[in-house]
Order: sequence, then structure tokens, then C-alpha cells
Amino acid sequence: AMEAHLKMEPLAPFGGFAVLNALRKIPPGSAQSIVIQFEPLAQQKYEERLNIFSHSTRASILLKGVGVRPEVEVQPEDGLLDFGNVFEGDSVEKKFTIKNLSNFAVGFNLNSLAQGM
Repeated sequence: AMEAHLKMEPLAPFGGFAVLNALRKIPPGSAQSIVIQFEPLAQQKYEERLNIFSHSTRASILLKGVGVRPEVEVQPEDGLLDFGNVFEGDSVEKKFTIKNLSNFAVGFNLNSLAQGM
């Protein structure tokens, strides 16, 4: 029985996709999983065709992905929450809002950077 010696056309070097495992001989009736990594370098759509072939057959698969990044907006827009003059011992409360402009959930932490000036 013959085994298929698989080869593939190289993927674009900065196309976002990479094949992580080596192609092996596939015995008759067997299968091999091919592991593809997607690592986008920019916030954009990626699409590339992976072509695999042997001496007698050819197959291809379309790889698609979208590079995204979290994006939030703070109100007030200038990022300043001015409390003005407040008597020692008194307190004033103000609110600000954070809006998620992304098309996916964004987690965040609030960290206090200073106690006073």
C-alpha cells in the first residue's frame, strides 16, 4: 500500500497564520491533524488559502481571522474629573463612565495612583 507524501505551499510570512506541526506520511485510511496558529499583527481582517498536495492529489482550506483590540472611551472626554474646592472633612462624589467601543467584552481594573498632591 502507498502512503501519501504531503507537501504544502508556504503561507505568507506576515499573513497572521502559521502551521505549527510538520506534515507526515499518512498511511491508507488514516488521518492527520494540522495545527494552525493565528497571531494577527494588526487590527484588520486576514484571509489566506492553505494548499496541501501530494504527487496525486490536492486539497486546500481557507483560513480567516480578524485582529481586534480592546477600545474604551471615558466620559468626560478630557479625562478630568474636577472636584473643585472641598472643605476638609467633607466629601464630594462625582461619576465618570467608561464605554466599551469594542465588539467583545473588555475587562479592566481601576487603580489609585495617588492619595493627594
